[in-house]
Amino acid sequence: MNKKILILCISISFLQVSFSQGMPSKWDPPEKFLKKSIIGVDPIGIYQNLFSGHYGFIRNNGLTEYQLVINHWDSIDNRFLIGTGLSFRKFPKGSTDGPFYGLGFNLSNVSMDKYNKIGYDGDKWEEEIPIDGSEDRYQTAEFRGWLYTPGLEAGFRFFWDNGFTITPKISAEYNIGSSTIESILGDEVRYLTGFGSVIDYKIGIEIGYMY
Repeated sequence: MNKKILILCISISFLQVSFSQGMPSKWDPPEKFLKKSIIGVDPIGIYQNLFSGHYGFIRNNGLTEYQLVINHWDSIDNRFLIGTGLSFRKFPKGSTDGPFYGLGFNLSNVSMDKYNKIGYDGDKWEEEIPIDGSEDRYQTAEFRGWLYTPGLEAGFRFFWDNGFTITPKISAEYNIGSSTIESILGDEVRYLTGFGSVIDYKIGIEIGYMY
């Protein structure tokens, strides 16, 4: 009986040693699973003075990503926009690259502080338009409003081990706006409030760095 127990113990010990030698001493995960943050910009709008950047938090080994988005637009015709938002992305492959889909929400403040362009003169906007042919009566206006933008997006992220990423994407946004226009005609001041909405479809690309 003692001999059988001794043989059994020796066999178990041999199997444990063999199994431990066959296992790697340390698991070396792929580089993309080690990334926890990403920072990026959308370069398409830069030529129109539109800056759109984001900072992302990568969770669940790349399965999900949360982004803080910042938008700033100062156009050449005195239109100004600044906004921020949050977005959520899901990567079905469970990594930080490949296909994804998501949703987001942006809140933006829009203004036209020097918006005194009321009509056309030929093929260009005139800053001061005479009323009824009078040379001393002009109508000007200042526009201010808020833009609420929920949206959906889908895309594909290409990832390199050095952290560089390129992400083409498509999106559909529902822009809901509220505005107030202060209209000045001579010495008379009028206020006009409005509310409207429009669906906007976009094709974009992000260039980012993951770390």
